Amino acid sequence: MENSLLKKTYFNDEIDPDKIKTTRDKIERADVICVFGLSLGDSDLTWRNAILNSLTNFREHHLFLFDCQLACEQGLLVNDKLDSELLKRDTILQSRGIQDTEKYVNKIHIPCGYKIFNIADIIENYSKKIV
Repeated sequence: MENSLLKKTYFNDEIDPDKIKTTRDKIERADVICVFGLSLGDSDLTWRNAILNSLTNFREHHLFLFDCQLACEQGLLVNDKLDSELLKRDTILQSRGIQDTEKYVNKIHIPCGYKIFNIADIIENYSKKIV
């Protein structure tokens, strides 16, 4: 498994370095980063580092992370949802060696039980306006 992780990170930089640089630049310039389908685990080291560097270096940058498990947690009490979000955030940060996770409390958002990336209603409403 570890060998595969190294390969993915290596190929990210080697196959299309211009695309990687362009994406890193966009991440750095973005005030809000929405992540869907990216675990930010070791296999996503390239992107995890770019995103966390952006959050560290720019006071107003925010990350919204869709986590399938947390998004599907319906029926939790508000306190339980908050605990789940904070635990996930701390796990991501600690995996990068960041122990001072409190400074990210208001920068990393992992909503529980919400369909934050479900744009079907938006598309439907927009279509109705055009007709």
